Amino acid sequence: MGSDNQWYPDSVTCSNGWAVAAGTLGPKDAPDDGPLGAPTSFIFEQEGQFWVPKNGADVCGTPPADGGYPADATIPWPLYQTCLVI
Repeated sequence: MGSDNQWYPDSVTCSNGWAVAAGTLGPKDAPDDGPLGAPTSFIFEQEGQFWVPKNGADVCGTPPADGGYPADATIPWPLYQTCLVI
């Protein structure tokens, strides 16, 4: 992210041991009335008591030609929409 940036969280969505934290990444000195920055999501997988950050390229799979859910995706279907914007 860089030392001049800050992530402003908006929501967390969970499914089957996975979580997506959505928010906005922007300058830490951004005014309250914006602009804040770019929408940014982070993907996590639960491993025991820990939430481990995951790279979208590793968990989203290879998008099929029909635009459906990839057979090789490991992120659950309810959270797959995140893969379409990262």
